[in-house]
Amino acid sequence: HTAPLLEEAVGTLPSGTGAVLVDIGDVSFIDSSGLRVLIGLAGRASDEGRTLRVEHPSPAVVRLAEITGLGEMFGLTDDEPES
Repeated sequence: HTAPLLEEAVGTLPSGTGAVLVDIGDVSFIDSSGLRVLIGLAGRASDEGRTLRVEHPSPAVVRLAEITGLGEMFGLTDDEPES
């Protein structure tokens, strides 16, 4: 139900040249609608030569990223601590 709010919040990429950081520390559940927003944001960042970095994901979100193969797209790798 909150994916439209997320989509509105990330409608414009922040200025800069580095990674686009999205802190999802308060997110305990994400479904296909939320993933769609993050995938779209990753695509827009990539179009500008940037990367998306999802920060402070819950274990459930990390697991979903692993299952869907989106961990690398979201900047989640095995060598980084989970939050």
